[in-house]
Amino acid sequence: MNQENVILESDTGEFLLTDRKVRFTIKRWGQLNITSILLKNITSIQIKYKSNPILIALGIICIAIGVISGTKLGFITGIIMGIILLFIYYRSVNRAIKISSASSSILLPIKNLDDDEAINFIDKVENTTLQTSI
Repeated sequence: MNQENVILESDTGEFLLTDRKVRFTIKRWGQLNITSILLKNITSIQIKYKSNPILIALGIICIAIGVISGTKLGFITGIIMGIILLFIYYRSVNRAIKISSASSSILLPIKNLDDDEAINFIDKVENTTLQTSI
């Protein structure tokens, strides 16, 4: 059996990059889900952003309606609803690195990585892939 060399592993152990594969392991509600992709089968790596900008618009509209409502109850309600919608928007913004092959993909959440760290991560996967294909 050939030994694999670990190149990178997340602190939580959910993500593993070896000199042969990438693996994402997640356990939710007692169910274990594992997705592995051999490096030679990777077809693309992307940084994906997902948000719901309609929440910003609705939040601003609620605040504006509250301000122009002319009543204390309307003002308070509008401001509170607007702040809640803006907070929901802020919490719903997701960033992830998507590693794809022809048959599967791994969506790795990267909320705590800045853009440079995410690019360095992608570079590390690509460089490892290039080294193993030589």
